[in-house]
Amino acid sequence: MPDRVSTLELFFDLVFVLIVGQLTAVLAHDPDLEHLARVTVVLALVWWMYGGYAWLTNSVATEGTARRLALLAGMAAFFLVALVVPTAFDDQGYPFAVAYLVVVVIHIALYSRATGITELSALWRLGRWNLLAVLGLGIGAVGGGIQLAVWAGVAVVQWGVIGYRTGDPESFAVRPAHFVERHGLVVIVAIGESVVVLGLGLADAELAGRDTLFGLLGLALCACLWWTYFGGDEDVTAEAALEAAPVATRFRMALEGFGHAHLGLLLAVVAVAAGLEAMAHAPEDGLELANALLLGGGAAGYLLADAGFRARLGLGSSWLRVAATVPLAASAFVGVAVTGSTQVGVMVGVFVIVFMLEARSGRGRRAPAP
Repeated sequence: MPDRVSTLELFFDLVFVLIVGQLTAVLAHDPDLEHLARVTVVLALVWWMYGGYAWLTNSVATEGTARRLALLAGMAAFFLVALVVPTAFDDQGYPFAVAYLVVVVIHIALYSRATGITELSALWRLGRWNLLAVLGLGIGAVGGGIQLAVWAGVAVVQWGVIGYRTGDPESFAVRPAHFVERHGLVVIVAIGESVVVLGLGLADAELAGRDTLFGLLGLALCACLWWTYFGGDEDVTAEAALEAAPVATRFRMALEGFGHAHLGLLLAVVAVAAGLEAMAHAPEDGLELANALLLGGGAAGYLLADAGFRARLGLGSSWLRVAATVPLAASAFVGVAVTGSTQVGVMVGVFVIVFMLEARSGRGRRAPAP
């Protein structure tokens, strides 16, 4: 099998743009703790199965008409999930549960054809748990206060139990080059949605003077998110880390580094995008505290998740990034007391200082020993 991501997988990942966009819209419209919890739960549920498809294409070649059509069917199922995300908690959540069921069934069908899986029993264990998760979503979809609690419980079981109980390094092998590239592309897709949100927010602004500066500041913040993940060739060192890891531990490294940590990265990007949208609509005004916290707290959460990712794969020290979470979170007070654009400018400054200090110290950038 080729080690690089296919164009079909790139096309498949486009549906994630819609999912991230829908979650961002929910949080931007209602930036409170309840909706943050809803977005977190839905993203955790979606990322579990979306990550499952990334593992799938890591094991199953996408060549052949039958497999291509099946993968496109999976993409269509995720498209349906994305469409019902905004109303998953407003009414009854059965449409979300049904669409999720289609995602799971197609995933099982495709995985059963995998030539790289040595034990179909491992697939059955994983598929059985995923089907039980769908049942949990259906039970919780009755609505009311129980829905969030039940769905959150399903997400916790998925990430805290299923991955570890069904994980079989020999049955679910990881091809490092493809695996690292695929997840990196998803991060780029998510950051790209932030750029889209920023551009749409500034659509009515005149492209001159301060309006141009506001847009460039927002774009610079998005670039900082990109630089954090890609600027130090983490894709190369992460690939080397997985290659160097024994097969017995590679599965768990992939689950925790590219599953758990990337869930945090994606949630943080959604928060930053929602905050950027609020800033873009009124860049010369002070932000509401909730929106300012989404901006500053989202960026701080992004650095924490990145530090967790780097620590799990042994990519070097991240203490500067962890330390930077304090001024990033505190920048929310600037957004409230001054303007949202000023807060973004402060945040960009914090990121730049971190990057400069890392470059000067030479720490935090090292490939794992072979």
